[in-house]
Amino acid sequence: MRIIGGRLKGRQIVLPMGYKARPTTDFAKEGLFNILTNLIDFTEVSLLDLFSGTGAISYEFASRGCPDVTSIEMAPDNARFIKQRAHSLGLGSIRVIRHNVFDFVKICSKQYNIIFADPPYAIEGLEKIPNLAIPLLTEDGLLILEHPGTFNFEQHPNFLKEKKYGNVHFSLFTATAATAATTDTTVATPAEPAEPAEPLGPAEPAELAEPAEPAEPTEPAEPVGPSPEE
Repeated sequence: MRIIGGRLKGRQIVLPMGYKARPTTDFAKEGLFNILTNLIDFTEVSLLDLFSGTGAISYEFASRGCPDVTSIEMAPDNARFIKQRAHSLGLGSIRVIRHNVFDFVKICSKQYNIIFADPPYAIEGLEKIPNLAIPLLTEDGLLILEHPGTFNFEQHPNFLKEKKYGNVHFSLFTATAATAATTDTTVATPAEPAEPAEPLGPAEPAELAEPAEPAEPTEPAEPVGPSPEE
């Protein structure tokens, strides 16, 4: 496993033999961070990394200058590894909390700009994670859920889009359903809603009536002063 971006780009992280976690593939991470790089300034956001596992996503954010990274991991050995590795890499912005994710999100009172969740694919309750995590987002926050292809969240009111990299699926959610709906409408077929809206805008005929204002060429009608002479 390696860090793919930031000041520690290229740094290899060796996992102990028998480590019980599935790291996000480099291919999937590259695709995801290409998207995030165009959306956020890593130096100005906070990250909540749920089911932190190997700590891979936490390292990536911290390497890019993220000042506030909270890693939630239940397994004692994994939590200890992430904490030790973050320390050895000089990533002081990473705080590791050993806790059950489903319990943590219910008691957490802090909100985050970005929440990343990479649960074990076979975990019970994976489909509930969006509803549990979204309340912890800031108003303009983004939830990224990694999941297998057997799940589809397109009908969720906060769903933004899904990206697939190999066998890895990322579903992105916004903090509010209204934002998600707007994005969906825009992505869908903006032209179609817009065209009905154009007819509905008889105001546009009214704009045609503005061309009728070219009757303001009746400004040449100022020479209408001479016309009275007629």
